[in-house]
Amino acid sequence: MNNHRQPGRQILMAILAFTTATILLLWGWNNAIPDIFGLPPIQFKQAMGLMVFFGIISLILRPDRRHRKKHAHHSVMSVEDQS
Repeated sequence: MNNHRQPGRQILMAILAFTTATILLLWGWNNAIPDIFGLPPIQFKQAMGLMVFFGIISLILRPDRRHRKKHAHHSVMSVEDQS
């Protein structure tokens, strides 16, 4: 099967991955956070909101990979440059 010919399958897999991650976040939060920090348990919609929030924050805070690759040769010094 070629994934390029089945965009519906890719969308379904993305939804499944997002839902699974949301359920894991919900379970982890409701089993740990109320006992540790005294915060209330959350519902599924709130866990989905946290997943979206974490995704946006990770996009904002991630380094620009193109910039890092473009200038990677400047950070490596050869043995000749060190002397």
